[in-house]
Amino acid sequence: LMQSAEISMRIKVERGRGYVPASARIDSEDDERPIGRLLVDATFSPVDRIAYKVEAARVEQRTDLDKLVIDMETNGTLDPEEAIRRAATILAEQLDAFVDLRDVRVPEEKEEKPEFDPILLRPVDDLELTVRSANCLKAEAIHYIGDLVQRT
Repeated sequence: LMQSAEISMRIKVERGRGYVPASARIDSEDDERPIGRLLVDATFSPVDRIAYKVEAARVEQRTDLDKLVIDMETNGTLDPEEAIRRAATILAEQLDAFVDLRDVRVPEEKEEKPEFDPILLRPVDDLELTVRSANCLKAEAIHYIGDLVQRT
């Protein structure tokens, strides 16, 4: 362009995440693009460059430790520390599914026992006691095994 030249354009700005090629952003109504329309790939990530390395680290007498060094450049819309913080949060949330695997167990089905033992409702006559023992229980108004259990 020369100094006296002018340029006129309409630009559509969108929000998104990650990298989206132009071919993936074509709407059904945009299939027949008018002449002069240019679609470009979109990079929504605020991270321009990132590199990492693992170095040996020493803490007092221990020399078997490692140190993670991250070198990151962003486009200025997000602070590098905030980008690392968000990435770590996303990673932790995704790994939570694996942490919860230990806690997922099939509960063992327990036989439901009635609140009381049905044997307690049986009459003491079913015990086949001697006549003297049966008469003693009847004298004390003990007619069921449950009555006898409560007295002992």
